[in-house]
Amino acid sequence: MNSAYNKDLSLIAKDESKKIDVFLKEGVYTATFGPSYETKSEIKMFRLMGVDCVGMSTLYEVIAANFLNMRVLSFSCITNPAADRHTGELNHQEVIDALKIAGPNLSKLVTNCAKRIIEKS
Repeated sequence: MNSAYNKDLSLIAKDESKKIDVFLKEGVYTATFGPSYETKSEIKMFRLMGVDCVGMSTLYEVIAANFLNMRVLSFSCITNPAADRHTGELNHQEVIDALKIAGPNLSKLVTNCAKRIIEKS
């Protein structure tokens, strides 16, 4: 799992993101069992571990895909601030609202990457 993500696919994603002016950032992702939002204490622990973002999936799918010797490329859409940076209660509606904004660009990026990957195959 030291190389969970395929470098060639990552380069394609970076290249395609620049073409459509979508900002990509690499970081350390961890997952918790959901459905739930992280507590402030969990966020503090994750930060001490060097984690940049937290979700409820992706990690498990990446592990399974690597077990099956698949090439892996992953995108995570960060939809809400961490619990210790959030004012008020975390709620699902803000996640939905963020996805509605990010969705079209993410869809275009994934489509463009898929086309490039198919062309290279």
